[in-house]
Amino acid sequence: MKKAVALLLTAVMAESMLTGCGGGSAAAPAAAPAQQAASGGDEVYNFKFECVLNEASFWYQMGQRMSEQLKEKSNGRLNMECYANAQLAGGNQQKGLENVINNVVQVDCRSSMLWQVMDDKLGIWCIPFFYESTEQLLSDEMRNSEGYKAYKETMEGLGLHLAALVEYGPRCIASNVPIETYEDFAGKKIRVASVELHLSALQAFGANPMAMNWSEMYTGLQQGTVDGMEAPFQVMIDNTVNDVCKYYYDCNWVVDPGVVTVNADFYNSLPDDLRQIFDEVFEECRAWEIEEFQKANESAKERLVSEFGCTVTPMKDEDLPKFKAAMESVLASYEQKVGKEYLDLFR
Repeated sequence: MKKAVALLLTAVMAESMLTGCGGGSAAAPAAAPAQQAASGGDEVYNFKFECVLNEASFWYQMGQRMSEQLKEKSNGRLNMECYANAQLAGGNQQKGLENVINNVVQVDCRSSMLWQVMDDKLGIWCIPFFYESTEQLLSDEMRNSEGYKAYKETMEGLGLHLAALVEYGPRCIASNVPIETYEDFAGKKIRVASVELHLSALQAFGANPMAMNWSEMYTGLQQGTVDGMEAPFQVMIDNTVNDVCKYYYDCNWVVDPGVVTVNADFYNSLPDDLRQIFDEVFEECRAWEIEEFQKANESAKERLVSEFGCTVTPMKDEDLPKFKAAMESVLASYEQKVGKEYLDLFR
């Protein structure tokens, strides 16, 4: 099954927000968790956490907090090593997906949009103008819904345990020319990851979406190869996008969350007491990440104006119906792929 899954993977444009070096040694081997006998006969579980964002990100900090608490509360039996920047995958998104499926990495955190390459159903969280807020996605109501259950079952089919969704902030449009209305999207060259739903949506809005590596995006904005890009406000500042983009359209066009997955073989191998510790620690660290990211993202919006001299323009009420009308054809196409019954679970 795992080999078949790997064969199904197609090339995905890296969207990993890479800056700087990841945690741990660059030569660290990506191996399955070693289980060693400790004093008293208890087993020690050595395993890896990896996220696609850099060490300054709240995802990586969440992993670090988990690592410290897991070790303390398990008396050293749960030993999790953290890596940033998709380091163990060499920054390659395709390999990163394979790594967690194949138990090379045991705990993984990445944007939900990047999972669509595995199964179209996994793109459900990143549909433009489909959800009102990340709070809606991160709510207990969503987590207890039939839609969430169906998403979780899809992940289980890949050999993964869905731990939960985490915050990644609503995404705005940054540009080096003003974008202030729906009509302003016409002809604009907008950088996005190679995600079909996003490419199709921007085309429907009249824009010219361009799939481009994150590492090439900054130069592309400087040279006019692209007019803009999209990401959460906090990520804009973390990656100094404000140096090349002075206009920000605050439209929450996508409220794509982070998805934390655990290799199911590893998760199920944990004794009941350690699995309970893992779940409790993760829930505590998840709550911390959500609160801290939301505060930082709101602050980042204000800082773009006060510190960096940027213009942030809120979306006008009359523009939302225009975006949703343009999305009808995109949703119809997506529905053909995942089925009306599945999509209705999330409407």
